[in-house]
Amino acid sequence: MWLNEGATVKTAARSFAKLLFLDKSQINVGPRSQMVISKFPKKKAGIITLLKGELRAKVSKNYMQIKDKEKSKLFIKTKSAALGVRGTDFQVLYNVRNRITSLVTFEGRVAMAKISEAMNRRQLQNQNALEKLVSSKTAVIVKRGEFSGASPHQKRVTIPVKISPAQLETLKSSEKIYNSPT
Repeated sequence: MWLNEGATVKTAARSFAKLLFLDKSQINVGPRSQMVISKFPKKKAGIITLLKGELRAKVSKNYMQIKDKEKSKLFIKTKSAALGVRGTDFQVLYNVRNRITSLVTFEGRVAMAKISEAMNRRQLQNQNALEKLVSSKTAVIVKRGEFSGASPHQKRVTIPVKISPAQLETLKSSEKIYNSPT
């Protein structure tokens, strides 16, 4: 099924959705999750809003027709964080109850910055504003094997922390659940 900008993807318990993009990038929406395809132009970064739950994404380095290789190819937003993705494999979780966003990067690098409640929601629909946010001095780069998080009670996202190789492999292998035949 083809999804357009503005489409909402919502999963139930023990279910998931897999989105495939023209450039072979993919997003797996985990159980009890909800996301919106906020913007998805061909020549600018897409914007995905994670309303609750988890996403596992593999984003191609040469995403669509974006020419500037130094800029984010995809943005993922929650109420507490913005992520700028340039080509990587990662998992992001957003807990709607405590408004905490958690990020684990399996391959590549993801820029992460805190979204404060004072920020203009309309401005956060703009790719240039999101790029400025994830490139700011308060943003962090979460590399392979690292974890970071954002909470409404913190001034900025946490400094990335290396997780154990065994834990990383366990989390990474959870992808097999989403790729099993249906």
